[in-house]
Amino acid sequence: MRPSNTSFMNSPVNYRANGKLLLAGEYLVLEGACALALPLRYGQSMQVEKSLSGTISWRSSDPAGEWFRAVFDTASLEIISASGQETATVLQHWLRGTKELQPNFLKPGNGFYVTVNADYPLAWGWGSSSTLIAMLAQWSGSDPFELHRRISAGSGFDIACAERNQLLFYQLMEGEPVILPAQPGNALTENTWFCFLEKSQDSCREVSAFQGKEVSSIDISEISDLSVRICRASSGDELIRLVKQHEAIIAGILKRHPIGLSFPSFPGAVKSLGAWGGDFAMFVSTANPDDVHQHLQKLGFSTFFRYPNIAWPS
Repeated sequence: MRPSNTSFMNSPVNYRANGKLLLAGEYLVLEGACALALPLRYGQSMQVEKSLSGTISWRSSDPAGEWFRAVFDTASLEIISASGQETATVLQHWLRGTKELQPNFLKPGNGFYVTVNADYPLAWGWGSSSTLIAMLAQWSGSDPFELHRRISAGSGFDIACAERNQLLFYQLMEGEPVILPAQPGNALTENTWFCFLEKSQDSCREVSAFQGKEVSSIDISEISDLSVRICRASSGDELIRLVKQHEAIIAGILKRHPIGLSFPSFPGAVKSLGAWGGDFAMFVSTANPDDVHQHLQKLGFSTFFRYPNIAWPS
């Protein structure tokens, strides 16, 4: 239960982090390729209220309502109670990793009431983990990339998106992130639809599965070039051609079929985003927008967005 109001020592502190979509450079960003990433106007917020309870009372919700709650001992970070043991264990690992990075974080004797709220359904896979890591970094005063490396896997592009409100290029150079602002061309803003596939992929598992794949310097260079060209494409026809090139390269490395083969009737091109086979895909078409909407609905999709509906205003 939430502690009584008399137990609070400070006013609530609020944090926020953006969700993300990786538009180009998936997988090869781990090998140093330049990727194109989109911070979303959707994300998660976190409110922290300090108390005298000596425990961390945690609740998480999304638009469907509360989906997780737990109580941790502040001193030991042992799980006192939880509605989901697996989720609580992951959160415990993250809290302990944050504590190791910032020893003054979560001092024994203190207590906290933490409320995390996503403004989108978490099933969409828009960065429930990365947004929470970013907010833990904000709360503890940690470097978000250092915290990400300590407790998670992946390139860190999603951490870059968490605190930025503009399309960006992301690249790892000697293991360190290089982040540059990007300006979308007309094709991205006018000819793209982002569609929820009603599936989900485990990003950490995908990263592990990718490791050991044979990647050439030519692949890395070509994907880097395509990330830039996809960003700047001025026409839908140009973007369709570039997307098909990108899909062919990644498909060859992963030994998988491009997702577009699953939608042969779609008037354009389809691109996987992030971990192939789950969450969202990008549909590109020069057809009339109303016709594209009808086509996506005929394919059985009910959740899709155009670029301006999910990107921050420029």
